[in-house]
Amino acid sequence: MASEVKLSSAIRANLLSLQKTATLVARTQVRLSTGLNTSTPITDAVAYFQSKALSDRAGDLTAKKDG
Repeated sequence: MASEVKLSSAIRANLLSLQKTATLVARTQVRLSTGLNTSTPITDAVAYFQSKALSDRAGDLTAKKDG
């Protein structure tokens, strides 16, 4: 009892658009939850490593201040 679901090209385009929107929403939620514009080097390597270097520097300065 195999049944097939046939989609028109408009419905298929709408589904693809919804999938892309869901992907963008998920990426935005990760950015908001981490507080970072880029949370992985895959999205923007230069910005990620600049941010990581500055965060590490801030952590070092905080450790020296506390010590």
